[in-house]
Amino acid sequence: MSTTINTPATPDNPPSAIEALAAKVGFEVEWQVERLDLPCGNATQLKQNAATLDAELSGRKLPPLMTAEVDHGISLPMAAVKTGARYRIELESGAVIDGRFTSPKVATALLSPISEPGYHTLVINEQHTTLAVAPTRCYTIDDAWRKLEPGGGATPPMWGVAAQVYGLRRVGDGGVGDFSALATLAAESAQRGSHAIAISPMHAMFSAEPHKSSPYSPSSRLFLNIAHIDPAAMLGVEAAQAAIKTASVADEFAQLEALLIDWLRVMTAKLAVLHALFAQCNGQESDTLHKDFARFVKRGGRALEDHARFEALQAAQLKEANEGHWRNWAEELRNLRSAAVAEFADAHKDEVDFFLFAQWLAAKGMAIGLIADLAVGCDSAGSHAWSYRDEMLQGVSVGAPPDLFNQAGQSWGLPRDAHAGFFGVYRYAACRVHARRRYPY
Repeated sequence: MSTTINTPATPDNPPSAIEALAAKVGFEVEWQVERLDLPCGNATQLKQNAATLDAELSGRKLPPLMTAEVDHGISLPMAAVKTGARYRIELESGAVIDGRFTSPKVATALLSPISEPGYHTLVINEQHTTLAVAPTRCYTIDDAWRKLEPGGGATPPMWGVAAQVYGLRRVGDGGVGDFSALATLAAESAQRGSHAIAISPMHAMFSAEPHKSSPYSPSSRLFLNIAHIDPAAMLGVEAAQAAIKTASVADEFAQLEALLIDWLRVMTAKLAVLHALFAQCNGQESDTLHKDFARFVKRGGRALEDHARFEALQAAQLKEANEGHWRNWAEELRNLRSAAVAEFADAHKDEVDFFLFAQWLAAKGMAIGLIADLAVGCDSAGSHAWSYRDEMLQGVSVGAPPDLFNQAGQSWGLPRDAHAGFFGVYRYAACRVHARRRYPY
């Protein structure tokens, strides 16, 4: 899980100096500090970076990351704040907590307990720090049983089934398993006593690059794979059949259903149908559908909008410059908050709205509670890395140490989080599970 420092020890570049520099930023000595924009190839670079960090750290009274549990007070060193000073906590959900420090008869200041798990931002004057607030414990099978059967006594033995969603084939699915087939499996297995279904990851992939089909290297883990949408699930069979006819893919669907999965052809055909459905929906005057879609977009907030913008922008960049990796785009397009990205979104509103629409359809097909597999990380070329680029390290990926099966170790190609070291890749695996109240689909 580590990458050794490849800078040779020389009289001008002693190991102890590199170790000291790594220690200042909180890394074990085997990590490459160059990936934190701290070159240490010679004595001059080491001295300059050490001085820069010393100046920065001397002015910091709060650590960059603090951990806490929900509903527990959070203690801060009195040196960092003044009694009676005000603070602000910006929650992941978008809510804000304003408060004032109290001071017990000890050398600490207290923040009010936070009841929402997640990664939140504490703001004190000009200081910002991340609060990683974890649930007191994990949600258990006993909890699930008590929710289903309040007062039902001891938890009985329970069983469930596991399935790869893309393998749940049915007539009319267009050559790949879909959410309607999954719903059927859930209903049928529940009737036979099953209490759970474990499924393959349903993360959002790359609509413009369907050959990237590994669910363990997704574009984003916050959203869903639109390849598994059943066009009839939300708008009805008649609308789906009309969309298939408009897209002229009826024969293609029939051919694909007779084959093993051909992701490139499946996604091309499925996107054509979804675009036709989008046009149909835009032409309808159903207040119910339009209001439901608007509520969905509002709940998804900025993160959902960013993902949709990325999908549209990547498609445009592939078409115009044959470049799918956002780090190779023009600088102004790499920054999701730039004027250029905003102008693109305004000029291509229909394309952005289409991907919002597709996520809406996908979410509507996932109404049944499931145990979904979660990828360890995401593809560095995807919407998540683009949306949170300052939190990802370049040139460093997560892997595994040598074992009996891979004696040279493994590199998974998944980017590392800049804030929390290796375990930063799990920030969304832990807190996002509980913070999904922000994305209730």
